[in-house]
Amino acid sequence: MTTRPLPEPEDDNDRNILGHIARHGWSVIGIEASDEGPGYCFSVGIYHTLGRPEVLIMGLNPRPGTAFINDVGDRMRAGQKFEPGERTQELAAAYPTAIVGVDPRYYREYVGYARWLYRGSDFPMLQLVWPDKNGLFPWEPGYDARFFEPQRVLGPTDRWPHGWPFPDPPNVATFTTRQVVREGRPILSVSRDADDGAWQFHGPGEWTEADGLVVCLEEMFRRDASLAELGNLPRGWRASRKDPGEAWLKTKDG
Repeated sequence: MTTRPLPEPEDDNDRNILGHIARHGWSVIGIEASDEGPGYCFSVGIYHTLGRPEVLIMGLNPRPGTAFINDVGDRMRAGQKFEPGERTQELAAAYPTAIVGVDPRYYREYVGYARWLYRGSDFPMLQLVWPDKNGLFPWEPGYDARFFEPQRVLGPTDRWPHGWPFPDPPNVATFTTRQVVREGRPILSVSRDADDGAWQFHGPGEWTEADGLVVCLEEMFRRDASLAELGNLPRGWRASRKDPGEAWLKTKDG
């Protein structure tokens, strides 16, 4: 249990969340899928009440997602612990569930209400990751690529030190230049095609068609972990920055 005081509510939504925490120990926030990202649910208050990590799950509608998280919260209240890197058969009848520690770099985009409750990102959170129908997880060879759209991986795994926040599989082809790949110039401009969602990554300076290269998305992410901030860049949008380390500015083409 944390001793930090809860924030003052500013509207009815805030009051409902704080009421749930007072009565049940936590609240569950459901986010519907949209063009800006996948649907998901996450808890707010488990860390405050129990001193255990908050919980997030992607790809479930709010009703089953809420029931799933409430079950995990009840298990935590009863003393059960869930740790990053573990797998458990106890949560879903037919399939295992993998536990991933959510990287705080994703908090601002995905769990704003938790940041409101704790006045920042100083709290732990776990993601419950479900497998495909063959029991494979996103970081394992053969995983069904269709499920990257509803379920992103928001924390480190053996394969991905910064998770996998993209709707596309790691081997999807992307467009870049030899200046970025072979000369190591920084990525300062990223765009997604409006028609097919193709990714383009470019650095500073001029380039020609002869400079073009096609590489997989996973290679680009290995080169620059800050691309994690662009996992939900919609089709027909671009992001740019003047220098590495600066914030990405996202704009809609046209």
